[in-house]
Order: sequence, then structure tokens, then C-alpha cells
Amino acid sequence: MAVLQKHGKSPGADLVSLKSNPQTGFGGNGTPKKWTDNNPYWSRPLARVWTAVLLLGTCLLYCARVAMPICAVSMAEQFSWSKRESGIVLGSFFWGYCFTQVIGGYISDRVGGEKIMLLSAAAWGSMTAFTPVLAHFCSQPIVSMTLCRFLMGLLQGVHYPSLASLCSQKVPEGERGFLMSTVGSGSYLG
Repeated sequence: MAVLQKHGKSPGADLVSLKSNPQTGFGGNGTPKKWTDNNPYWSRPLARVWTAVLLLGTCLLYCARVAMPICAVSMAEQFSWSKRESGIVLGSFFWGYCFTQVIGGYISDRVGGEKIMLLSAAAWGSMTAFTPVLAHFCSQPIVSMTLCRFLMGLLQGVHYPSLASLCSQKVPEGERGFLMSTVGSGSYLG
């Protein structure tokens, strides 16, 4: 009581303010507000579903990423590529990947991480499925495969920036570590 008087506060200031404004913390009819009102975060069940989907997406991302290096030996034999030409095809992925790291995060913050991830995953998934066709697309397979791998890098480069943007907008701060570590483990599973 003495501490409250020393700082100029009355002992019941909070109760008086609540009595003068009874709607604070309550809905329009006097009932307590629900957690979902103006809450930008996912509910716990929805967060679990998104965590599983994002884990699967990260697994598929890495499966698609390593498909070409696995096939590179047989493609090099089939198309008579030298080690240098094989290196150009494989390295072109990482040139595309590095270009979209910053811009991917910027666009994800503006448009939404889930939209960017959906569009890029659909595009790189299609390119992965059509890689054998793209290898025979032009008379010089090295050109078509280098371009294909560069575009795959561009499209996959937005995954982690979009994931970070999505996580920062939809997951409460105390649960972000679990989601990011679980989804990140998809890279090892893929």
C-alpha cells in the first residue's frame, strides 16, 4: 500500500478502469473474446498439418535437387559430355539458386510465402518430371540441360526465404523453432 501511494497510484486503479470500461477484453455482448479474433497465427492443429506438408515439400525439393547429379554420369556417357561440360550443367543450378535468395524473401513478404512456395514447387516439380524430354529438346542437350538446371535453381531458391516468411507471419514465436527444425530435417530425409 505504501509503495502504491509513493508512486501516486491508488490500490484499486486497475479495478476502477475495468468498471469504467467493462467491454475491455470482452466481445460486443460481454462474452470473452475468442483466440481466433484478429489472430494472424495458425491454430495448433492447422500448424501440425502445415508442418507435415512443409516437411514433405522440403523432402521433395531435395529429391528433385539430387536427381540430376545422380543421372549426370549416364547422361554424360549418352551425350558424350566431358567432365567440364558435366560440371557446367550441374553448377548452373547453384547460379540460379543464389539469384533468388533475397528476391524470394522480399516477394514472399509482400505476396505471401505459401503462394510463392506453391507456384515455385509446381514449376520445379514439372521441370523435374520433364527433364528427360528437355534433354532431347534441342540439338545440343548441354544447352537445354544447363538452362533447365539454372531455372530449377531459380525456382528452388525461393523455398527457404518463403518458408522463413511464412513462419514469421503464421507461427507464434515460441513455436517457430520446432517448425523450422522439423521442416529443415526434410533436407536430410530427401
